[in-house]
Amino acid sequence: MSARRTIAHSLTAAASAALLAIGFAGNANAAIQYAFVYQGGSYCVADYSEVTPTSGGALDSGSEAWDSNCTNNYTSNVGTLAVNSMPLWYDFGSSTWIQCSDATSGWQYNEAWARRLEITRTGLRYLCGSNKWYANNTGAYAYVNGGWKGDWLPSGNEWVTDSSLATSKPPAEPKFSAAEAVRTGQVRIGSPTGPKATQAQLRPSPGTNPAGVSLAPEGSFTVSAE
Repeated sequence: MSARRTIAHSLTAAASAALLAIGFAGNANAAIQYAFVYQGGSYCVADYSEVTPTSGGALDSGSEAWDSNCTNNYTSNVGTLAVNSMPLWYDFGSSTWIQCSDATSGWQYNEAWARRLEITRTGLRYLCGSNKWYANNTGAYAYVNGGWKGDWLPSGNEWVTDSSLATSKPPAEPKFSAAEAVRTGQVRIGSPTGPKATQAQLRPSPGTNPAGVSLAPEGSFTVSAE
């Protein structure tokens, strides 16, 4: 399966080239979205959102802060980059996207000066089930001019099987995208019969204290900063 990469139309050609040159390394078998989710004055925030079938299903989410009219990725102070990774899976029986709370990262912050903050998690099939279409809903924020600036960006869809080596052909992708489900509030929590997630639950903002650094994440989360 070839990579499915989309860069939002809001990016200029120069900014797109800069993102691709400096940005995150993508997986060959992955569904990826990478775009500026905030553009205000001379400051921008880039969001990277990926889900892959490898390692039993893996999530990759990242945040970068940019200045000079969104062409220069600058180094951010401690605690001023924030990333949150929220996996969604699709239920064909109810034609509904489901939030898998067991694999949601919560907000993670850079614990050192960094140009980017990236978090990953593996083993989606153990936490949220296998033989499903997944999308990674990623929140990316930077603390700029006295407040958190950013937004959420769902990745494309990726099929996660019982085994990362399985070659069986997946069913057709959902016609109702995760991005549309998040935008319109058509996501349920935990199961097809669970409560509908509110916009505050689907697109929460980080805390207001830029110096507050989270504890090291537990389990199979890996946090890296450059």
